[in-house]
Amino acid sequence: EHKENDQLVEDLFAIYKPILLQELNSDPENLEKDFEAGRHIANAVNHFQMEDSHLLENLRLKLSQYKNHLSELKLRDQLLSRQGIRTLNQIRIISDRILSLSGYPFYLVALLMNYLPYKMGKGAADKLAKEVEFHASINLTVGWISWLAYYFLQLLLVAVLFRSWSLLGIYAMAVPLTGFYALEFQRFLKKSAGRRRLFRLRARDKVEFEGLLIERTELFSLLKVIGAPCGCG
Repeated sequence: EHKENDQLVEDLFAIYKPILLQELNSDPENLEKDFEAGRHIANAVNHFQMEDSHLLENLRLKLSQYKNHLSELKLRDQLLSRQGIRTLNQIRIISDRILSLSGYPFYLVALLMNYLPYKMGKGAADKLAKEVEFHASINLTVGWISWLAYYFLQLLLVAVLFRSWSLLGIYAMAVPLTGFYALEFQRFLKKSAGRRRLFRLRARDKVEFEGLLIERTELFSLLKVIGAPCGCG
C-alpha cells in the first residue's frame, strides 16, 4: 500500500519467503503456496507500517546492511542457513570442483546451442521494458521467437551438412535438453562458487564470518515477527 516499501517487500521475498515456506511445511514449487506466502509478507508490511513503523524501519535498516554485506562478499543468504553451514566442508568443496570440471565441456556445447536467443531475449527486455513489470513478458516473447528461429536454423544446417535423418532427430532432441542442462549447471556453478568463497572466509577471517552469522541471526529475529500471525490478513 506504500510505494516506499516496494523494495523492502522484494528483499523480504528473496530472503525470507523461502524460510517462511519451509516453516509452514509448504512446497516452494507450489505456485499457490508461494503466492500465499508472498501475500502474507506484503500484508504484514502494510500492518506494521500502520501499527509499528519503528519496527519496520529497524527491519529495513538491518536488511539493507545485511544485503550490502553479502554483496561485498559475493555471497547469498541461503549459504548461511544451518544446513548450508553444516554441509560446508573440504569434501563438499572438492566434489564441487570435480563436478564443475567434468561438466564444463558439456556446458560449453549447451551454450553454443542455446545462448544466443537467451541473450537476445534479455537484451531486448533491458532496452524495451520501461517498467519492470513488462521485463519478463518481453524477455519471454523475444527469447522464445529467437530460440525457435535459431533452433530451426541449426536443424537446417545439420540436415544440409550430414543428410542423415537419424542424426537430425538426435540433434533435434539434444538442443532443448542441453538448454535445460545449461540452466541447471549455471545455477550449480554459482552455488559452488559461493560455497568456495564462504569456505575461504571461514578459514581466513573467522571474526568476519562469525559477525556475518550474528548479523543474520539478529535480522531473522525481526523477520520472525513478520512471519508470525499479526491479524493483518
